[in-house]
Amino acid sequence: MSFQEASPRPQIRHSRSMDLGVARTLDLSHQMEEVKALIRSTKILNEEAVTSEVEWFYGPLGVHDFYFMGQSPAVIAHHVQSFIAAKLLSKASNRPDVKLEQEREKDAFFAVLSNVVGSADKPSRRAARYEAGITETELLERRLEKHYLSGSSGVIGDGVKAGYQYLEKAESSKQRTYRMQCYRSSGVLDPVSVPYHVRMYFLQEPQYADPTASATETDITKVADKTFLERSGPRLREVYQECIIQAMHQMTPAFHTEVWTEADGSKMARVAIAHRSGATHSYFSSIADVYRQHGLFSQRKYAEFFANGIVIYCFYLQMLETPRLGNGSFEDRLVAVVNDASMHFTLPRTSLTPMLTDGLLTPQQIAYAYAAWKFSFHFMHRLPESFAIVSQSLRDKDPHAFARLEQLRSTMKLNTYTESQILDHILSSAEIVRILYAEFKALHEPMKTGERPQVDTSGTLSTLRKSIVAEQALEIFSLFHLFNTHTRKTNFFANDKAALSFRLDPTFLSKTEFPDQPFAIIFVIGSEFRGFHVRFLDVARGGIRMIRSSHAQVYLNNASSLFDECYGLASTQHRKNKDIPEGGSKGVILLNQAHQNKADVAFRKYIDAVLDLMLMKEPEEDILFLGPDEGTAHLMDWASSHAKVRGYSYWKAITTGKSASRGGIPHDVYGMTTHSVREYVLGIQRKLQLKAPITKVQTGGPDGDLGSNEIKMSPQEATIAVVDGSGVLYDPKGISRDALVELAEARSPISGFNTSLLSSDGYAVLVTQNDVTLPSGEVVENGTEFRNIFHLRPSLTADFFVPCGGRPAAVNLNNIEHFMFREDGRALRFKYIVEGANLFFTQDARLRLEDAGVILFKDASANKGGVTSSSLEVLAALSMTDDEFAEHMQVDETTGKRPAFYAAYVEEVQKRINLNAQREFECLWREHERSGTYYSVLTDQLSERITDLSARIQHSKLWHNQTLRTKILADGFPESLLQMTSKEELIQRLPQSYTRAFFASQLASRFIYSVGLGAPEFSFYEFIQDLTGDE
Repeated sequence: MSFQEASPRPQIRHSRSMDLGVARTLDLSHQMEEVKALIRSTKILNEEAVTSEVEWFYGPLGVHDFYFMGQSPAVIAHHVQSFIAAKLLSKASNRPDVKLEQEREKDAFFAVLSNVVGSADKPSRRAARYEAGITETELLERRLEKHYLSGSSGVIGDGVKAGYQYLEKAESSKQRTYRMQCYRSSGVLDPVSVPYHVRMYFLQEPQYADPTASATETDITKVADKTFLERSGPRLREVYQECIIQAMHQMTPAFHTEVWTEADGSKMARVAIAHRSGATHSYFSSIADVYRQHGLFSQRKYAEFFANGIVIYCFYLQMLETPRLGNGSFEDRLVAVVNDASMHFTLPRTSLTPMLTDGLLTPQQIAYAYAAWKFSFHFMHRLPESFAIVSQSLRDKDPHAFARLEQLRSTMKLNTYTESQILDHILSSAEIVRILYAEFKALHEPMKTGERPQVDTSGTLSTLRKSIVAEQALEIFSLFHLFNTHTRKTNFFANDKAALSFRLDPTFLSKTEFPDQPFAIIFVIGSEFRGFHVRFLDVARGGIRMIRSSHAQVYLNNASSLFDECYGLASTQHRKNKDIPEGGSKGVILLNQAHQNKADVAFRKYIDAVLDLMLMKEPEEDILFLGPDEGTAHLMDWASSHAKVRGYSYWKAITTGKSASRGGIPHDVYGMTTHSVREYVLGIQRKLQLKAPITKVQTGGPDGDLGSNEIKMSPQEATIAVVDGSGVLYDPKGISRDALVELAEARSPISGFNTSLLSSDGYAVLVTQNDVTLPSGEVVENGTEFRNIFHLRPSLTADFFVPCGGRPAAVNLNNIEHFMFREDGRALRFKYIVEGANLFFTQDARLRLEDAGVILFKDASANKGGVTSSSLEVLAALSMTDDEFAEHMQVDETTGKRPAFYAAYVEEVQKRINLNAQREFECLWREHERSGTYYSVLTDQLSERITDLSARIQHSKLWHNQTLRTKILADGFPESLLQMTSKEELIQRLPQSYTRAFFASQLASRFIYSVGLGAPEFSFYEFIQDLTGDE
């Protein structure tokens, strides 16, 4: 369903009478006599008391028949005695209270007083409340959810509570998925001493009909508990079967609602909610907050787990006699409950939940306030105004100082307010939140018919200024208003959503903090995470990174820098993407502190929420291509498949890094990144006419992507040292190439190297070893420490240093002097450096190395082969129909046989990588000789120049120059694709925005690589004339 349509009224089925849902009946009078006999045998009560109490339990207390059908006389007798004792204790203490707990290995029983008095003239929650206003029932249900219902963490998801430093711990739970039955008595426990209804909870380990059922099995007779199948009636099984099938095929809950009339004339509704177990947290225990806001209460509740991972929560609801909350008929209230429960799934319990519990805000208003709260926190940072002035003056005049200043950027940023401080203002400003939500709704709720009327947003600001006295509060809620007015589109009002997503207009960003304005920002909020996606062009590609936090302080730091990290990564990716049509982008997902084990769930919700926006064609279409990054590489196949299920047209191309059977081109298998790295190594050798022997040191070993391919693709160099995760391998006379290649083919670490092949001066030191004596007599006390600082060892010297792995900033301003020089403190250890790994050197370290005479090519130039490969992978996926893609791009998963087109295309991709690397290398070399500018500075200048020119070309009239367009596209499209289909057909199949971006990037990069950075403006027009043959 399009998000532009209004939310439909949930279907409510009506029945004439309640379906008990049981397949057999029980003679309760006979059972009652057995219970009496068991209690008499204890000789604790006299005959009159036994008869009175048991008949009260079976009669006036109003326990549902299902209870008696599911319990043995011995268990019931024990429960009766427990209630008698509880009533006596309440009378003695003059405090009405009942709390029964019985936990055994495979079942459990709990009983507490109910929160709600359904028959009172003024229904109310119980007065006896605990910490933070939580009642006994709420505490118990949270506990049950945590320990018995799928191991939910049972804590607030956002990591913020009363104090700024307070973060809930991800407490251990029993990780069990038990069936649960909850019954509320229709009568009170004792009219005098305990005038409250009682809730009883029964939990039981399920015994599935087929314990080996697969995760995709939907047949209820196979995946359900045996007892459920035995006792449930045909109608209940039919309802649950529908819910299982629906929930299996979506990420959001499936709802089923049915209404009937009880024998006393009152209406009862059954609301069944099905979803994948573990897909959210705190949902069962917090759903009561939703239906209570509509004047409803539950008579019974059930949790039913199935062998395929689906869970169904079932609530039997009735309306309070004189409800103070909610509006409309019983059916109207049920519609509202289902709508609210759908929204509630995205954010079940947060620090704002008390505002829902106390009836101050609705679930929609809570969700809005939560999103606006997080938005305000992330964009209230401030840099001193002087920073921009100093930064601008240093940018071109002193690269060293500019690089150091940029390092200080994050530490100089000020958190204007903490999340907790913002929260405090929200909790005390319910009316202000309602005003701001009304504005948000007026701006963004889809209209049923016609165009949206103009909304006067200035009126909201005026209201805020008149209503808010505190300067802090005004600043905070003004950012809520900014959030409202800079949201371009959102899935907030969609019927089904796994998480909330907002496409933001980035014009609100501070130029001081973010000098390069992105094209768009996507903000995603889920129950276990928050995240961003930043892109610098309309059509963009970049990886999605999962951010974990080892402890509370790390989480606070990660949250504070989240957007800055995303922006910085996207900006770096944008510069690296200079040769390809996709601009740079990056996505980040920060797991909430209490949900560090929910990375896959968070990623799936993030992708689904982003797809919600991508499927909206208005106000403009978003075309994003996503790739693997830290913690997400294993989910690229899933993301592509899910995009197909969601109906996204470009599902084949939405992710790179897919397995070959899904049409992916694995970078490690084909050495895509290494192809570009090698062009720089060979380029240096060619320019300087270096002859053998040429020595090399590399970090990143034969077990890694870059390391293994560097070994296999460099026969002309003598590798004297390799450092990887397992340790250090060193031989100044050269390590056996054949042995290294053997390890690389097997993707094995250097710990598997046959050390008998080393010379008398060679050695291997593994991280598992201590007190190792080197050939020189030096003793290595700790193998791990030796490995970590081996690249700084003064005696380690070679012609080339090629980092293919290692920690970011391994060489920085603090240790650069140790890295540069030999023991004498003057002679350089390495003459040439080509960065295969990202960020091994900080920028100031690079500048220091070049200043000393080292020839260094930084990562953004040297390792862009993977970027080129992924881009051409996207192009192939966009160019083919589904059938063509399956035939030509999907490798047989069983045999590994590659289609002929695939094999030819991979070779062409490798040639394109080599060509692009050669062009950039030649341009950088020429520019360095012409201007003397450091290579690591030229890389950034080249990237900025190409991306800037590409953007200008996209918005120029050059696209309409047919001769030029034909020439550029014909040269740019891989020959393999043009042989499979015509250029005209290819253009028809590709999104126009992508084709224009392809044209612009090809033209811009060819021009800059040809003429360099110092060419005058008119040279571009001469270049165009040369290409088109114009006089």
